[in-house]
Amino acid sequence: MGINVGVILILILSSLSLAHGSSSSLESEESSCPSRGLPSPPYAYDGAFVDPSRLQWVVALSGVVGVAMAFALGANDSANSWATSVGSGAISVRSACLIGGICEWLGASLLGYGVSGTIRHGAAPPADENCWACGYCDSKMALFTVGMFSALCSAAIFLALATYTSMPVSTTHAIVGGVVGSTFAMVGGDCLVWKLDGGLGGIVASWVVSPAFAGIMGIFVYLTTEYTILRAKSPRNAALTALPVLYFISTFMIIYLILMKAKPSKGLSTLIRSIVSILVSSGAALVAQLYLVPLARQSFPSETSAQEDGFDATARALADSTWSENAAFEGSNNNNSSNSNNNNGDEMELREPGEEDRTPSFEMSAEATKVEHARRQGRRPILTAPLAGNRDRPDGDDDDDETEDDRQLLGNAAAASSSAPVNTNETDIMGNDNYAVEREDAVSIFRHLLVFVAAVLSFAHGANDTANATAPFSAVVQAVRAGLHSERSCGDPDDPWWVLVVAGGAVCAGIISFGSRVMATVGQGLTQMDFHLAFSMNLGSATSVLLATLFGWPISSTHCQVGAVVAVGCAAMGVREVQWGMLGRIALSWILTLPFAFVLSAGLSAVLREAVRG
Repeated sequence: MGINVGVILILILSSLSLAHGSSSSLESEESSCPSRGLPSPPYAYDGAFVDPSRLQWVVALSGVVGVAMAFALGANDSANSWATSVGSGAISVRSACLIGGICEWLGASLLGYGVSGTIRHGAAPPADENCWACGYCDSKMALFTVGMFSALCSAAIFLALATYTSMPVSTTHAIVGGVVGSTFAMVGGDCLVWKLDGGLGGIVASWVVSPAFAGIMGIFVYLTTEYTILRAKSPRNAALTALPVLYFISTFMIIYLILMKAKPSKGLSTLIRSIVSILVSSGAALVAQLYLVPLARQSFPSETSAQEDGFDATARALADSTWSENAAFEGSNNNNSSNSNNNNGDEMELREPGEEDRTPSFEMSAEATKVEHARRQGRRPILTAPLAGNRDRPDGDDDDDETEDDRQLLGNAAAASSSAPVNTNETDIMGNDNYAVEREDAVSIFRHLLVFVAAVLSFAHGANDTANATAPFSAVVQAVRAGLHSERSCGDPDDPWWVLVVAGGAVCAGIISFGSRVMATVGQGLTQMDFHLAFSMNLGSATSVLLATLFGWPISSTHCQVGAVVAVGCAAMGVREVQWGMLGRIALSWILTLPFAFVLSAGLSAVLREAVRG
C-alpha cells in the first residue's frame, strides 16, 4: 500500500515538474545549437531521434521502476548492516528490519542526495560530444533518456532475483552495469570507460579489494579487542573501562564518513569535519559512561543468572516440600494396599508421583551438540542459547543425565579451546578466579554497541546509497524537462527532496518486508558469531569503507561486510568453521552482477531505440 502511494506521488509531482518546464523546452527547440562541420549558424536539430521533451511516458515508467528499485535496494543492500546483529542474537530479525528501515528512511530524507554522476562509472557523461552529444544538433539525449530507464529496469530485476535467492550483492554495481549496457547499445563501445579510477576497471578490482581490505581491518579489530579486553586479567573490568572508548571510536568513524559523503557537508574542510565528529563522538562516549556502563554492570549474565538461581532455589524448596507430602501420602496408601495383599506375597514398590516424567533423557540438546562439535574441533563453542539443563524439568533436579552431559561437554570444549579460551575451572592460568564467567560478562557489553553501530550505518547507507535508485530517475526528469539544446540537461542533476523521501520510504518497506533473507545469509550462513565477533566484523567493515573513501579506492560496502565476516570467522574459530560453499555462491553472484545487468539493459535499450527514432 505504501509503495502504491509513493508511485502515485512520484507520477503527480513529475507531471507538475514537466508542465513547468515545457515552455523552456519549446523555446530551446527553436533556438540554434552548436554543430560540427557546418559552415555557419543557425543550425537545426537533425531530427534523428524524437525531442526528449516528448518522452513523458518514460518519466512515468521510470518513477514506477525507480520505486521498485529502491524497494529491492532495501531488501538486499540495506540488510547487510544488520546481518551480524541478527546472526549473533543481539537483536531479533523483526526488530532489526524495523529499526533498519526507519534509519534508512531518515538518512535518505535528512542527508540524502543523488547525483547521476555517481552511477555513470564506466560510461561517458551526457556532455561528451562523441557519445550522447548533449547540446549539439546531433544530440542523442532521447537515447540517453530511455537508456537510463533501461538501466533502472535491469538493476531492479537483478536485485529482485538476488534477494529471492538470498544473495547479498552490490546495488551500485547493478545500476552501473545497467548504465554501461545501455551506453554500449545506444552509442557504442567506444563510449565505455575502462580505467581503474572511476571506470569499469575499478569495479572489477573492488571484487578483490573490498573483501580483502575489510577482512584485514576486521581481524585487526578482533585481535585488538580480544587481547586488550577479553584476555585481560579481569575481562569484566576491562570491558567496562573500554565501553565509552568503543562508543567514541565507532561514532567518530561513521559520523566522519557521513560528513564526507553527504552533499550538505561535502564542502566542509577536513578540520571542520574532524571537530564535528569529535564533538558528536564525545557526546556518545559521555552517555555511555554515565548511563550504559551502570546498565551493563547490572545486566551482566553473571548478575542476571544469580538472580534467576535465587528464584529457582526458592521455587525448588517449595516444590520439594510439596513432593515430600505427596510422596508420604501415596506411600501410606501403597502400604495399606500392600498389607491387604500380603497373602499373595506381592510387594508394591513405593514411587513418587511424577517420577515417570523425570526419566533421564539421553537425547543430546541442540546446544550441547554444538559444544561437542566444538570440542572435537578443538575450538571455542559459540552458543546462541543456554545449555538444556533443567529448563524443561518440572522438578528442577540438576542431577539428571542430560544436564550432566551438557556440563561435561562444556568443560571439555573449554579445555580444548585454543583461539579464544573459555575456562570453566575455578582459577584461570592467570590466577583470575571465575575467568569464564568474567569473559562471558565482557562479551555481553558488545551487544548494545553492535546494535548502535548497525543503526548508524543504516542511516549513513540511506543518506548515500539511495542515489542508486533516485539518480537515474532524476536524470530522466532533467532530460525530458530541458529538451534538446538546453545546457541544463548536460550536467548532473540533484535529486529533489521529495524524491529522496519517497525513495527512502520504499527502501524502508523493502528491508522490513524481505530484509531477513540477506540477513540470514550473511549473519548465519557463513560462520558462527557472538557479540564480540559480530562487533569486530561490523566495525572492520565500516573502517574499510571510511579509509577507502579517504584514499579514493574502489570499494563496495556489501563486499566489505562479507569479507569481514569470513576473515574474522577464520581468525577466531579456524577455516573449517567457514561455509566455503556459501561463500563461493556469493562470489559468483558478485561476478554475475555486472554482466547480467549489462546484457539485460543492452537488450531493452536496443528495443527502445527504435521507439524513439525521429
